[in-house]
Amino acid sequence: MNKPRLSTIIPVLMLIYLIVMGYMGLDSLRAGRYFYYFATIIIGLALIAILYYRLRKKEKARDRQRDEAEHGYYPNEEIPRKSRNHQEKN
Repeated sequence: MNKPRLSTIIPVLMLIYLIVMGYMGLDSLRAGRYFYYFATIIIGLALIAILYYRLRKKEKARDRQRDEAEHGYYPNEEIPRKSRNHQEKN
């Protein structure tokens, strides 16, 4: 079984923290400070998403580097890719 990745654990913990903070901030919502309440939640969600994608990108680079160290380097010419100009028309 695979262990959970850091790019998953940290954003989930931050999401739990944001939920708790949202619950604790219900008083400001009831007081009519809608913008403050929802802006805090939206900014928090945006930061969590950015963090997730940045950590995921680092993990992929680390995995690629580890794979190249174990199995050797494969030049880009050996990996077949379709270019945008030569895509097949359907």
